[in-house]
Amino acid sequence: MPSGVSLARISLAQSGVRYVDLGKPEALAWGPPGVFAVKGGYVIPDNVRSVIVKYDTNYAVIGEINLEGVASGIVSVVQADDDLLALDINSGKTRIIRVSSDGTSSVSELSLSPDRLTGIVKDDTGIIIEEAGGEHLYRITENGSILSTTPVSSYTWNGVEYSVDGYTAAYTHERTVHLGNATAIITAVNHLGLVQIVGSDGLGGVYVVAEDVQVNPKVSVNEYLWHLDANGTVLSIASIPVAEQLTAVIHAVALGEENNPIVLVTHTDSIEFRKPGLIDHASYIQSKRGLLPGEKDDSVIVARQDLIVYNGTCLTSAQMQSNALEYLNTWTNISSTSINNDSSCTPRIIPAYLGGGGCYGSVSYDWGGWETPTQFVSAMQSNYKAGNMDTTYPNGIACAHGVDCSGFVTRVWGLTSKLSTWTIPGASKPLCPVLTLGDVLDYPGVHVVVFVSNATNGINTYEATAYLYYDRVVYIYRPWSTLTGYIPYRSKTSCN
Repeated sequence: MPSGVSLARISLAQSGVRYVDLGKPEALAWGPPGVFAVKGGYVIPDNVRSVIVKYDTNYAVIGEINLEGVASGIVSVVQADDDLLALDINSGKTRIIRVSSDGTSSVSELSLSPDRLTGIVKDDTGIIIEEAGGEHLYRITENGSILSTTPVSSYTWNGVEYSVDGYTAAYTHERTVHLGNATAIITAVNHLGLVQIVGSDGLGGVYVVAEDVQVNPKVSVNEYLWHLDANGTVLSIASIPVAEQLTAVIHAVALGEENNPIVLVTHTDSIEFRKPGLIDHASYIQSKRGLLPGEKDDSVIVARQDLIVYNGTCLTSAQMQSNALEYLNTWTNISSTSINNDSSCTPRIIPAYLGGGGCYGSVSYDWGGWETPTQFVSAMQSNYKAGNMDTTYPNGIACAHGVDCSGFVTRVWGLTSKLSTWTIPGASKPLCPVLTLGDVLDYPGVHVVVFVSNATNGINTYEATAYLYYDRVVYIYRPWSTLTGYIPYRSKTSCN
């Protein structure tokens, strides 16, 4: 069955997993980042409650690891001997959380920027950190209590090196996977998005996740798990049910007992462990390819000192990027008065990236807000509240300052009346021929992101987001699977 076979479905109340902002207007719902195979079963990080939930090989909950006050932005977990290592990218830092078999934890920091990191993996020679779904790999080395990283180009399992080549064009139908001296071609009917090695099958072969992405008229993503043998021959292709996911699950596949794959699916009332369904891989590989759009110039520019406002003359992609970079390049001192809650600003929820008073980059997420960077800095200098994550009030709360996802897009497009994710289509014109810098991907009533460029395994975006407790304007990598159902739009103010 293409949809796969259900192995277990656990009610949300019993699963230990929680979602954030589910069903709230103008708010992006999110939940567990993925499922990971460990000794004796599986684990799922729950960043909402700051725990790692443990499951046995029959998918029953057998306990949880409490990491409250230690970690709240875990994106990936790996077994390392008797310990678990978790990659935590919250609070603008990259941290490795080591959890011993008795449940005690310790924290080490890495100098890598956290905003594009997606995974932590163990191979024959140690631990590897993945950036942008494997676009770049960094091996961790330990010198006493100090961790450092070295770029590497491949994984090694059972003495065999595995890697994926990079892009030769912004859009492509195929990429090459290297298995020692053998190679295999991964293909897609549409644009080939993410191509990521999941792990070895223990017999010299490998499992690879690949995305088939259609961008227009709406982003549509089909995700497949390719199984290649040691010679690069395709043994099978299985379907990963991206369209069924309630929330974006970055690491939906884990290799469990005897390296058999299982998939995590999130539902409104439950989570499900599923065996992925096989498709007719010979027919898929031989399918007629569609036309791909041409490559666009995504050169990066330096930000201006002021936002560029639309005055009847169109804005170029470079000018829209300049507006976005004004937010990212903003630095201001945020006092403890502006961070902490008090009776002057209820029921505000503090953005998670804010700790004690100090100098912070970017502009805080403020639901309903659409302040310019200058306005935000001025508010912080006057000790007003920085940001608000409470989405229960229709237009936000006046005592908090910052910008939300659609407010950010409003400013990037040079507009002076705030858009919402519902009204963005009315401020747009037909998108032709393809996404270019300054265009957006919008899910009305949920979230909107600014397209920056294609990445090796997805896209790069600017966005004001509460996702994974970023809680501010960020420049991040997005797998296509996190954008399924989003619709591309181009501003009427755009010169393109």
